[in-house]
Amino acid sequence: MSSTLTDISGVGPDKAKLLMEHGLMSPSEIAGAAIERLCAIPGFGVIRAGKLIKAANELLTVTTENAATATKAATRPHRTTQKPTPESTTGNKPTNVTKPEKVKKVTKKEQEKLKKAKKVAAKKEKKEKKAAAKKAAAKKEKKAAAKKAAAKKAKKAKKAKKAKSKKNKK
Repeated sequence: MSSTLTDISGVGPDKAKLLMEHGLMSPSEIAGAAIERLCAIPGFGVIRAGKLIKAANELLTVTTENAATATKAATRPHRTTQKPTPESTTGNKPTNVTKPEKVKKVTKKEQEKLKKAKKVAAKKEKKEKKAAAKKAAAKKEKKAAAKKAAAKKAKKAKKAKKAKSKKNKK
């Protein structure tokens, strides 16, 4: 059974798209991702990253358990008259279920490092936005100046045409 990112608790279509844009395409990739990698994605802090990893692990565990139960049920012979014995009821747990990885606790030093990296990224983004805004303003000014020059040229041509027509009438 294949799971999608939106199957993870707390992940909707927007978060799924954001995760995919950053190279995380499946719940198993998120479950194996480092908290630092998730914290590099805008909108994901240390707490949210930890919860996301935990939810992905839980989804994978549930998916694996469901698959194991379905396989076991499909291969088990149908019994109608036999009563279950204590030995047969105690071994019902699937043996191939993997335990979820424990979420790595982030130290204060790592948190500060992440905060600093986020601040640097935010400054860079702000700088890029400012540069883009300046560029757009310059382009707008250039366009307005060209429009003004074209209007002036048209007015001059109209004046010259009018003067020429007056000259020809005389």
